[in-house]
Amino acid sequence: MVTGGCGYIGSHQVAHLLEAGHDVVVVDDLSNAKPTVLDRIEAISGRRPELFELNVLDTDELRAVIRQTEPDAVIHLAGYKHVPESTERVLDYYENNVGGLLSLLRACEPTETRRLVFSSSGSVYGETDRLPITEGHPHNPTNPYSSTKSICERILRDLCTGDDTWAVAALRYFNPAGAHPSGMIGEDPRGPTSNLLPAVMNAATDTTTKTGRTVNIYGDDFATADGSGVRDYVHVMDVAETHSRALEHLTSNPGFLALNVGRGSGSSALEVVSAMERASAQPLAVKIHPRRPGDVSALYSDTDKSRSIFGPIDYRDLDEICDDAWRWHRGQVQRAEREHRNSTQTTAPARTFTPAGAPSGTPTETNKIESDTRSVALVHEWLDARSGSEILFEQLAQEFPAADLFALTGTREPLFDFGGRTVQTTFLDRFPGGHRTRALQLPLMPTAWQQLDRTNYDLVITSTHAFGREFATQDDLVHCNYVHSPMRYAWTPELDGRADRFGRAANALRSLAKTKDKASAAGVTSFAANSAEVAQRITDFYDRKAKVIYPPVQVDYFSAISKWHGNYLLAASRWIPYKRLDIAIEVAAALDLPLILAGWGDQEELLRHKAQELHPNGVDIRVRPSQREMRKLMAGADAFIFPAHEDFGIIAVEAQATGTPVVGLKAGGSLDTVIDGVTGTLADAQTAEAFTEATERCLRLNLEPEPCRTHARSFSTARFRQEIRDWTDGARSQ
Repeated sequence: MVTGGCGYIGSHQVAHLLEAGHDVVVVDDLSNAKPTVLDRIEAISGRRPELFELNVLDTDELRAVIRQTEPDAVIHLAGYKHVPESTERVLDYYENNVGGLLSLLRACEPTETRRLVFSSSGSVYGETDRLPITEGHPHNPTNPYSSTKSICERILRDLCTGDDTWAVAALRYFNPAGAHPSGMIGEDPRGPTSNLLPAVMNAATDTTTKTGRTVNIYGDDFATADGSGVRDYVHVMDVAETHSRALEHLTSNPGFLALNVGRGSGSSALEVVSAMERASAQPLAVKIHPRRPGDVSALYSDTDKSRSIFGPIDYRDLDEICDDAWRWHRGQVQRAEREHRNSTQTTAPARTFTPAGAPSGTPTETNKIESDTRSVALVHEWLDARSGSEILFEQLAQEFPAADLFALTGTREPLFDFGGRTVQTTFLDRFPGGHRTRALQLPLMPTAWQQLDRTNYDLVITSTHAFGREFATQDDLVHCNYVHSPMRYAWTPELDGRADRFGRAANALRSLAKTKDKASAAGVTSFAANSAEVAQRITDFYDRKAKVIYPPVQVDYFSAISKWHGNYLLAASRWIPYKRLDIAIEVAAALDLPLILAGWGDQEELLRHKAQELHPNGVDIRVRPSQREMRKLMAGADAFIFPAHEDFGIIAVEAQATGTPVVGLKAGGSLDTVIDGVTGTLADAQTAEAFTEATERCLRLNLEPEPCRTHARSFSTARFRQEIRDWTDGARSQ
């Protein structure tokens, strides 16, 4: 059971528990939360928690819920937490926070629920000159909010002393911040909040002035390096992880335990502003105000004790906190803008075109003129997963912020940042079976595109690996086609494991697909390809030249981690046949080296069997690691094994950005992304023997991290967007 499970910390806690396989019951009166958060939790975890809408002060109702659901444990998060408000509503805070805990304990008393994690606060320590603060530091709360937390801890300590059936952990942390990495849940209170990050993000989204809305900082005379208050900002997902570890610890450790939780170091308010400027790419103004009642100079704790008990936790840093918080906040703003636009518009908005060199969203005389005469459409085939080509399309959408967006299927808005724009889809979005029946949808794709309203566009940019060009069949149109690959299952079936889905009709269907595909290529003004090999295919199949524009890679994110040596090999991708991850297992077995195999897909059982057969106890399989976990795995690998014949292969560049060399195939995109003998090695053939030799050579060379990182920077997002602008401007001028 999670009390306050629809709130900020609570929603992330519930999502974390559900993703870990727990059944979760939520108790929340929704006084400072919205029930729609349950929809987003379900979208993240694939499961929906049961909600009981009630106040924890209602002991009888709470006891009835506990008897009905029989929870093994409770994480108690319900409570008021606004420090300035606590000085004005003193009795309300004591009644709600202290009374709520007493009500919960009374409700549990006649049941078997005896395991409790209590969300306390580092503010119980008050002002101190001894930093970092250890758990032995005396309590000296400076405001009613922190006083209620201190009192609650004393109640729980006394309870455990008098009744040895209880197992309680009180976790003390300072400023929970950030959001779920998906951007689907974050801090979204109904009532007031004293947290700094929401205020900074509000400033970053204000576009009425060049500097944005002013950020109010309370106090510049604290005894800190820059004069602003210092706090230990801890990522909300790290808080959720620590709560979960506390639950596990309490299973076999009764009694009372009070622990500090956090990064163990502080960040000042002005440092938070700077980090948010980096995350949002927006300049922010700062206005200094006098200190608020109850504020203290610096608060951050010593977390060695919690780490020794729960094991090491890789706490996210301030930049990661701000990146995730900004992703959530920006999505909220865009959703609100879209809802407002949909509720007020009766006619379609005028489309605009931003000329090359003009900042996104900045009006100029040029684009004011062109907005009346030019319009842009961006087209991608399907948007049902956040993979390489879809991320590229997202970058196109951000580079052309006024363009209309089109896709055949699969628009799940939380996956992408499209600036609040709705993606227009076709009837295939409702086709039975979704992506699993895509092979059956192929003959219908040209018709699906042609049923859309495609009029009044002067520039169409299509991002394709199937029938996306069928959108742009109008006359007098500048059509720029970015090709991820000519239809692999038609032109190069030997490179695509999906070719056999067509059965006996494969050859006939391939012939028809090639005819249609080549005919659509005739109407393209200019081609771009994601690699030299794909550019050559365009020449071979369409008899056209193509400009090579490498896809965008988040090199800044992946390079923002120190290289370390974990003494293992790493292979990661979707687990599908053409990725040839079986080769990575054979390489690890031949060299008798540990292998971490990360990803997901239909071949999981087959790969597990092969690993057990060839390299028992030598393969660590990680299913669906987060982006952050992947970055750490990459940074610790001695080499990244990349056996696939890819058109490009973004993940190989990401690995190099962490400083890790790549062992790739001497074909396809690896010829563009890996410098043999400098940032990795290339295998002469797609065989276990060739990759074993190439891996041995890579390890023997002991390649340095910095050349890998330097090479990866040439694939940056900024480079991609500039090259896209140059390409489309050149096509328009023809």
